[in-house]
Amino acid sequence: MSYLRFLKFFLCLNHSTHQLSSNVVASPGQHDAVRRIAECGWLHDQVRQYVQRVQGDRAYGAVAQSLASGLHEHLTEYYRLIATLESQRGSDSSGNSTSRTDLSAPAPLPTDGSLESPMGRLSLNLEETGKLAPTNQELTLTRLALWTQEPRFRLRFLASLCDACSDKRGGALASEVYAYTLHGDPEVSSMMRYLLKNVSETILHLISLWIYDGQLDDPCQEFFVACNPSVKKERLWHDKYSLRRQMIPGFITSSQASKILLAGKSINFLRHTCGEKGNIKDREVIRASRLKSVESMFEQHLDPSFDQMISTVYRQTSRYLLEALIERYHFLDHLRVNPCLSSMFCSSCHIHFYSLRILPSFQATRQFLLLGQGDFIQHLMDLLNDDLSKPAGQLLTHRLSSTLETAIRDTNAQYEQPEILQRLDVRLLDMSKDDTGWDVFSLDYHVDGPLATIFTDDCRLMYLQAFNFLWRAKRMEFSLSTLWKHQFIAARLGYGLDVDLQPVLHLSELLGAEIRHCVQQLQYYINFEVLECAWEMLVKQIHGATDLDEVIEAHQAFLTSVITRCLLDAPSRQLVGQLRTMFDLILSFTQLHHELNQVAQAELTKREYFDKEVAEATRRGKWGTNNAKEAQEKNRRSQFVQRIVGPFQARIRILSSSYRVSVPVTRSRLFIPIAVLVPVSL
Repeated sequence: MSYLRFLKFFLCLNHSTHQLSSNVVASPGQHDAVRRIAECGWLHDQVRQYVQRVQGDRAYGAVAQSLASGLHEHLTEYYRLIATLESQRGSDSSGNSTSRTDLSAPAPLPTDGSLESPMGRLSLNLEETGKLAPTNQELTLTRLALWTQEPRFRLRFLASLCDACSDKRGGALASEVYAYTLHGDPEVSSMMRYLLKNVSETILHLISLWIYDGQLDDPCQEFFVACNPSVKKERLWHDKYSLRRQMIPGFITSSQASKILLAGKSINFLRHTCGEKGNIKDREVIRASRLKSVESMFEQHLDPSFDQMISTVYRQTSRYLLEALIERYHFLDHLRVNPCLSSMFCSSCHIHFYSLRILPSFQATRQFLLLGQGDFIQHLMDLLNDDLSKPAGQLLTHRLSSTLETAIRDTNAQYEQPEILQRLDVRLLDMSKDDTGWDVFSLDYHVDGPLATIFTDDCRLMYLQAFNFLWRAKRMEFSLSTLWKHQFIAARLGYGLDVDLQPVLHLSELLGAEIRHCVQQLQYYINFEVLECAWEMLVKQIHGATDLDEVIEAHQAFLTSVITRCLLDAPSRQLVGQLRTMFDLILSFTQLHHELNQVAQAELTKREYFDKEVAEATRRGKWGTNNAKEAQEKNRRSQFVQRIVGPFQARIRILSSSYRVSVPVTRSRLFIPIAVLVPVSL
């Protein structure tokens, strides 16, 4: 034992050494024994320093405090071993050999690696020590090295753990401890599982506060759910709460972490946005799912109770949230769904039925902003035609709003719920110099409260983009319908005017038929390939939604699909420009035909006046006409035909040529059959 007195400890920058003083004569075996014994002290100091550092600074967080508490218990057991060995050395000094225990060989190691013997064998168990047989052997350096071999082995792992956790906190620290539990040595695994149990209890407390009460007690930011207190109530669902990925413990999957986030977020959304005061944690199914054993958190392959608890709370809070949205914000009042379909989803899954009831909120925007309410849109265009044909600067918002209300009263839109109709309004876009009312007019759908979580500002902008495109396409159809009426009338003009204008009217009718066919195919593409397909997918996803996030994602996917297929996304800018060129050509054609109608009406008025003069002269008993008058009128009509028919024919042929250039490019992207867009030779 005299060698212990000369033990010298050196700690270098990159490694540590333990050796005897140079003036001590000892064998290589004794040098090695001293080094191994002294290593225990160095390892102990590493663990103790970590424990003292954490316990002295609360900034390390509650999880690190839990780990330090477990490490302190291990050190306490180590102190008991040192006390036992010190007692044995004192007995050697007093010569009381009959009271000494046999330390010539270690006691048998415990075989139970479970948490019932939680800390493993860092030291001799005092009960086992008391059972050792008396011996006359002295406590030598070799025997001391032998008895500290097992504690040294375990202290190495504890010191290594302390080093690995020195710069970690919260869930990241728990992940580090969890990695050590996967060690192949059952004794090391048992020791680490005891530490992990301490750490997991703290994390479970944070999880429970969050998923049951929506509270975050996390001053040191060690929980994997983060809160941004600067976010306003309107953006609570989207921006206020998020996951700290680096703080998710290794034994909690990403799916479980997302469910935990959604559960607490749903409670806060209900409380702060919806004004709900109910307490979901008092529900029987929630109480029954509470975790009974903290070990199930990191032993999920043996005990699924933790996953069951998370899934149950997630489902219940999500269902509660959807029910609140339905009952307080009238999703149910807007429902118009096939009863058989409703009962089918109701019987298969309760949450799916409630998700189904959310669809009418989207249906309102589908009917008005995406032009699904055909009679309303057609009547609105009829009423607004004169106003929207004016320069944009002459539009009056209150007049447009009054016209909107008239269109609602005169069509089936009047049977919509008052809440939906109150949200519908007129909006004028930013004006350019040459814009008309058609270019700046838009419908808007106001949302607030919880509805704003689904219909975000970005979504409203996408609806506005889609409306502008659909409104422009609908205007083409509306203009061509009006054009067809005028063509029908022009073909039946009297006084020989229909014969004189027949060449230009024939060209106009051919081009008009071709354009109408193209626009009809475009409308088919929009209504069925774009809107109906996207709507069907939205309905399918809403049916399968289990939480508000899935509803929001389904809605966003629906809008993205509409925007992309309507060529409003960034990659389609060049193509949508060509499509707008085609629209401009259609408007130019309708304007040209309008000019032709004005000229024809003016000529018709002149011919009517000439015939009236003849009839009036005949009635008075005079000659109605003479050769000179007839020659003059015939010459005037001939000049009219020469002045009007030729130039209008040329203008129509130019428009026809430009139109045919724009159609094939558009056709290739819109998937419109080639046969229906083949130009007719004029």
